[in-house]
Amino acid sequence: MAEPTPATTLLEMLHGYRAVQALYAAAQLGLADLLREGPRDAESLAQAARADARSLLRLLRALAGLGVLTQSADGRFTLTPLGELLRSDVPGSLRAAVLFYGGRRHWTAWAQLLDSVRSGKAAFAAASAGKFAEMASRDPAAAAMFNEAMAAMTGPLSESIGESFDFSGARLVVDVGGGYGALLASILTRHPHVRGVLFDIAPVVEQARSRIAAANLAQRCEIVAGDAFTAVPVGGDVYVLKWILHDWDDERCRTILTNCRRAMRADSRLLVIERVLPPRAVATPAAASAYLSDLNMMLVGGAAERTEQGYRSLLAEADLELRRVVPIAGAQHLLEATPR
Repeated sequence: MAEPTPATTLLEMLHGYRAVQALYAAAQLGLADLLREGPRDAESLAQAARADARSLLRLLRALAGLGVLTQSADGRFTLTPLGELLRSDVPGSLRAAVLFYGGRRHWTAWAQLLDSVRSGKAAFAAASAGKFAEMASRDPAAAAMFNEAMAAMTGPLSESIGESFDFSGARLVVDVGGGYGALLASILTRHPHVRGVLFDIAPVVEQARSRIAAANLAQRCEIVAGDAFTAVPVGGDVYVLKWILHDWDDERCRTILTNCRRAMRADSRLLVIERVLPPRAVATPAAASAYLSDLNMMLVGGAAERTEQGYRSLLAEADLELRRVVPIAGAQHLLEATPR
């Protein structure tokens, strides 16, 4: 087979949004759940999903082309390992992430990329430091979808984080902005001697309680409602900020980091989990992921991904010193900091 030319490579890139919307439609229709018991044809799937059979067949073929399904000689469709991740009832399900990134909020924001580049303004600007709390009160369903997506995407990272930092000497881990507790639950499960504090705004932690209880961790995990822009719980050996700083501009990041520093002891550690931009633009899958995420943060909140030096500077302004940066998965990195 001939090597792809620049023209064919560029044309292939144009299909990206189509693939996302095909996955989104599959997730909304619950096709993976309908296929959990085994192969089905388009007609029976359409009836179960309340869809038009001819149109659904075209979607199913596209999903097969993406490697999400396979079609047998008798015309029936079966889930592949990729497709299994769209089921709602399997460990490691990514259905919530597909619904979040394929939904109208992101779709609308990315349609405004050109306008944002020209104007320097976000498609959905952060009106205040309480933007997520405001969304949680205005649109609880959207807030829940966000937290479900974050929990889903945390799963693949949890093992890498556990391998990149030694929690054996920790007694108390405080997860600041920890959402539904997916990462903290993983840490506590791996390290039975560790206790945890899950800290987030009230509407979020209320939803987290049942999940922590279902993981049999209620006795070892305190759930605390609060605002990281005001203060964070004191006394932790390890503080975790996963996918928090990239949501905010420098000023608000400094506030969060300063509050963490005030809560930390001299021997505490701060773990920041974020994508880290290369110091120079390069063409690699990890770099492309980071750059596209940076555009996404620009569009949906006026925030940004940062370089290692960018994080080093933010930490220094909060009286924290960046000790090491460890790649953990793709563009994701673990940045370990200590009080100066």
